[in-house]
Amino acid sequence: MFTLSLIVLPHATGTFAPALFGEFLFQAVSFSVQIGIVFEAIGPDNPLAATTFSFLTAATNISVMYIMLAGGRAYAAHGIAGSLSLDASISIGACLLAGLLMSKFDRSHFRARAQAPGNADALQQES
Repeated sequence: MFTLSLIVLPHATGTFAPALFGEFLFQAVSFSVQIGIVFEAIGPDNPLAATTFSFLTAATNISVMYIMLAGGRAYAAHGIAGSLSLDASISIGACLLAGLLMSKFDRSHFRARAQAPGNADALQQES
């Protein structure tokens, strides 16, 4: 939504700075969530933790690369509005897809797993 606002609002510092701040804020949150997912995928006492962490983190950079390439193509074809429109539409689509996928997960499965005997996280949460 911050990117879409840049299309309709005047191209000035007063509109660019808050939109950029908003984009960076959500980008930082998404990177934090991404690292949490990587740690969850690695699991405890993994002898290949460093390699797995590096591989999974590097894999997340693929999306950054293709967005830059697609944004460059959109800019070449339609200028700033095309680049911003493409970036916003892909981001909104990804959020909708993630929300749809998350709604399909059975939350009771995750609660049961957290409360399973021997789960250190469950023990920490109870105390």
